[in-house]
Amino acid sequence: MRFILAFSYNLITLPKNQRTVSIEVDIVPFGKIGEPDQQIFWADSGNPMNILGFAEALANAEIASIDGLEIQVISLPAFIFLKIFAWSDRGGRTDKDIEDIESVLLKYEDYERVYTELAEELDNQVVKFTDANIYLLGQDICKILQTKTLIELNKILIKLIKKFDSDDEKSLGYKLIVLQKGINSRNIKK
Repeated sequence: MRFILAFSYNLITLPKNQRTVSIEVDIVPFGKIGEPDQQIFWADSGNPMNILGFAEALANAEIASIDGLEIQVISLPAFIFLKIFAWSDRGGRTDKDIEDIESVLLKYEDYERVYTELAEELDNQVVKFTDANIYLLGQDICKILQTKTLIELNKILIKLIKKFDSDDEKSLGYKLIVLQKGINSRNIKK
């Protein structure tokens, strides 16, 4: 059995010798415990949790050093697909996952990679320059995930897109469509 830690923290900056950290940690088991459906059930509530993508997220994590402690940190593409699965699991009981997804979609950018990796798509007007970073994020997600996980992610994205207006280029629904196009553009090339 493998575990992934999901946590958030509030750091109050004080003089170096007086730092206080408050950390909330969720320990999520995954791997063989979730087989065959890649799902676990929480003992306290009986609620199911989809653990698809956890192994891929961890396999692509980077090592970060925090105060001399080395930990594996998942990438933003992994964070996004895990948040999409979390939204599906929670069935709309909270807006936190949507807020996190939207925040990353608004801030994810790597223009150097956009110019080098999406030059052909931009020239052929497959993607608009204003959408290129989100499209690239979709491609990054596709690079991480296995086919079975991509299929399930696409099913959830279809449901999620239907919940939001997609006519306005600034809307979350529109951004999710661009993300899905990026995911599927890499999937076709696999």
